[in-house]
Amino acid sequence: MGTCNFNRENITLYFYDELAVLQRVELQDHLNRCTACMEEFLAMQRLLNKIPQQPPVQPDSATLDLLRNLISLQIRKRQPEFPRLRGIFTFIQPRPAFQWGFAVLLLTLGFFIGKSTATNSAGAVQQTLGRLLAAQQDITTGNAVISPFLLGIERINYDAATGKIEIAYNTINDIRLRSATGDRKVHALLQMAMLEAEDYAVRLQAVKTVNALAAVEPQLLDAAYLQVFSQLLNSESNLGLRLQVLQIFKNMPWSREIKSILQNILLNDQDNALRIAAFRTITEHEKPTVKIRDLLTAAKNDSSTFIKYRANKLLEELKNSESIPLRKED
Repeated sequence: MGTCNFNRENITLYFYDELAVLQRVELQDHLNRCTACMEEFLAMQRLLNKIPQQPPVQPDSATLDLLRNLISLQIRKRQPEFPRLRGIFTFIQPRPAFQWGFAVLLLTLGFFIGKSTATNSAGAVQQTLGRLLAAQQDITTGNAVISPFLLGIERINYDAATGKIEIAYNTINDIRLRSATGDRKVHALLQMAMLEAEDYAVRLQAVKTVNALAAVEPQLLDAAYLQVFSQLLNSESNLGLRLQVLQIFKNMPWSREIKSILQNILLNDQDNALRIAAFRTITEHEKPTVKIRDLLTAAKNDSSTFIKYRANKLLEELKNSESIPLRKED
């Protein structure tokens, strides 16, 4: 049986204690005479009994701002979907099913807002929300934890004169970080920008910034960077950006890990320019060349004329150096 039109909204307001005395009397009188409304009243009462009750707490301004930002974010995501607007407006026309669902939503939202703010002072929330959000940092408000998830990185600027890096990125809000080169959050964002930024210009800015850092503070580029470089060289479609990554290795301290990455490029990559860059870096750092005899032997069959010529030349020099007898002392 459907609910009649009398006092349907007042049933919800009754449980929020929002009705005046006269309205409560009128509603109770109507419920005594209307079976349909009484069934809806009892159903909502059963629902409330299943929800743990919390004392009513007025959310502080910081929590409300956070909720507004989350809602704004969802709205921005849906803005391009104009053809669906008509369907949305049709859905929210006054219907008993929608009004019931909306009432449940209000009750549930009220419960969770009370839960997240009951044990937290306004000052603590302000301090928590005021912290800079790194790529994997959560916001904690009372008993609630919100993962801000990184939406995108828009711009990277490195000022060599001041040693500061500025990164503009998005979480729930637009954020601009300006910090010293030793800040770990800066490097987390740079690594994410190189791998995941949709805009090629941002990925290129990140690689160039890291290359500039490698020239002045190579100790900042740890094993995590090598993993990023290796993944970028395997997955990046733009040849120019991959070549920029290989330039970084020239400024970093030589290591077995770098040698392994470059050997993989030299032996397996299909692009001549990348293989030549990898070959040059390896042969510049590996002295004496006897340590890379096997690699040179494989490289002398390369399809690149330059690599083939240089590999044969170095093998010949190596052979000649080994064939010269040691001079006896007089």
